[in-house]
Amino acid sequence: MKQIIFILVLLIVLMPKANCQKESIFNNLSKDEKIKVLEQIKLLEDAFKKSSFDSLKENVSSDFTSMGQSMPISIEVLKQMSAQMPKGSFKVLNASKTKKELYDLDLELGNFGIYFKSTLDSKFKFIKLDYIEDKEHIEGTINQYLVSKEYISLPFHLIDGYILIDGEINDRKGKFMFDTGNPQGLLLNNNFLDLKKNSKVGNGRVGSGQQLIMYKSDIAKIRIINEVNWDNLNNVMHADFGFIEEGITKDFLGFLGYEFIKNYEFIIDYDAQVINLYQLDETGHSSQNIYNKEDVIESLKFTTPSGKQIPVLEFSLANEKIVSSFDTGTQGDIKLLRSFKNKLLQTKDLKLFNNCWYGQPNIPTFVLDGLTYNDNKLEKIRNLSILDSDKNEIQLGYQFLKNYKTVWNYKKNTIILLKR
Repeated sequence: MKQIIFILVLLIVLMPKANCQKESIFNNLSKDEKIKVLEQIKLLEDAFKKSSFDSLKENVSSDFTSMGQSMPISIEVLKQMSAQMPKGSFKVLNASKTKKELYDLDLELGNFGIYFKSTLDSKFKFIKLDYIEDKEHIEGTINQYLVSKEYISLPFHLIDGYILIDGEINDRKGKFMFDTGNPQGLLLNNNFLDLKKNSKVGNGRVGSGQQLIMYKSDIAKIRIINEVNWDNLNNVMHADFGFIEEGITKDFLGFLGYEFIKNYEFIIDYDAQVINLYQLDETGHSSQNIYNKEDVIESLKFTTPSGKQIPVLEFSLANEKIVSSFDTGTQGDIKLLRSFKNKLLQTKDLKLFNNCWYGQPNIPTFVLDGLTYNDNKLEKIRNLSILDSDKNEIQLGYQFLKNYKTVWNYKKNTIILLKR
């Protein structure tokens, strides 16, 4: 039974994370008011996508302003703004009704970190729309996971390739998983922790299909080793991750993720079993000279199309491009078209590695060779499981990352591979 649970755990961690988007907050709006607000935001979204505001004019007040400009110049400002913006959907982060019967809104464009403030009048017409350069002015987006340290060193345990760091929550000791694929700063395990379940956020789902009920709670005290201290954190997400207790570690506190690590350039060293984090300025630079440039093997430039926490880039394999993503919360796997898999077996870029995967007999794993970036050949990746798919893609985790020291920088969108 334990072996079956262990496979389930790995599938859960290997697959995409819990599907929990940032919650919209409609503070004091009725159901009908909420519908009206969302209808107007949909019109705004369509206007931005088409860079055309003709259809929006009937829903704009004669007192409308944008970026300090009044009508009609403000409409031209919006046209220029939308032409320069990426195309995406608008999310309402926060909506409040004022005493003057106005509706103040905080908006985010897609997952691009682009924020707006808007105001609708009592008839739900736009009277203001301003682009906000400093997202700290947007309610609910302040990063409460910032730590006032230029340098943090986090030694870790390595269990089956998963990075586990000692910590405690409200004096309950355990281990956090360092998981770059988790969008939250913290996502806690309420099966191990005594957390109240009176504030439900919604339902999540892990890759194997198992459902999660997501809650949020205020947490009085969190410690990570002796390096990171947080007091009185608000609205920290949590769910029942008892299956990770069964398969990886019995004292599982939860995940340490993107909203914390994005503030740092960090080096993961699997040999020394330590993560060193160096605080970044707004331009993505650290004041510390943290590695020898002569040790650089390759600098990988990534994008984050499906979520700010998931780096994605293209490698070359057997003269074809293959999309690859990075995540420390996975062993790694490869999804291949059957025809491409047969090609790789013929060219010896893919070879059978073992007929036993983490104690599970008759589950074959493979060695992938020939992966290149900028015509530079990278290290072999061992112990990869392969899934049949309708497209070719790789999820790179421990089995790839252990071959290097890796330097991650989300502000520069780079992962630098260093010699071990």
